[in-house]
Amino acid sequence: LISIAEALRRVLAGMNAVSARETLLNQELRHRMKNLLAVVSSLSALSHRHSDPEEAQNAFAERLAALDRATSLLGGGENAISCALPELAQEALRPFLGDYDIRLSGAPRSIDRDGCVPAVLALHELATTDIKYGALSVPGGWVELRWGDTANGLVTMNWDEHGGPAVVRPQRQGMGTRILSMRSSAATFAIAYQAVGVRCELKLKAA
Repeated sequence: LISIAEALRRVLAGMNAVSARETLLNQELRHRMKNLLAVVSSLSALSHRHSDPEEAQNAFAERLAALDRATSLLGGGENAISCALPELAQEALRPFLGDYDIRLSGAPRSIDRDGCVPAVLALHELATTDIKYGALSVPGGWVELRWGDTANGLVTMNWDEHGGPAVVRPQRQGMGTRILSMRSSAATFAIAYQAVGVRCELKLKAA
C-alpha cells in the first residue's frame, strides 16, 4: 500500500507538471500570435503606402521574410523566452552578408524575446537603406555593427557607416524610418545623421 501510494503521488506530481507546462506554452503562443499580428498589420500598412504597387508588394514580401527569420530565432524549448547574439544579427543580415561589407563584433548575449523581432526588422531596414543610399551603395564603403556588455538590463548595438557618400538628413520620414520607430518596451532605436555616415543605436532588453 505504501509503494502504491508513493507511485500514485509521483504520477500526480508528473501530471501537475505537465499541466503547468501546457498552460505556459499556451500563454506563450497567445503572446507571440498577438505580437505577430500587430507587426504584420503595421508592416502591411507602411509598405503599401508606396506609390508604386509592385515596389510596395516587393518591399512587403522582403519584410515578411525578415519577420520569418526573426520568429525562427525564438524556436522552442529553452529558447522560447529569448534569442541570442550574434545569431540574431547574422540571421537578420543573412541576405546581405555575402555581397556587402558588414562587420559584426561582440560577445554572445541573450536578448529578451520581445526585442528579437523589432531588432531583426530594424537591422533589415538599416541594411536595405544603406545599400540604396548609404555606405554600402559605393565601392569601399562598409558598415560596422557592434555590441558590448549588458548594462542596466540592456544590450546596446551600434550600426555605423564608413566610407560612404556625404549624409544629408532626409526631408521627410521614409518607410524605413517609420519601421525603425516601431519600438516596444524591449527595443528602442535612435538614428543620428552625421556627415561621415549614419549611426543607429539599438537598445535591446537583455533576457
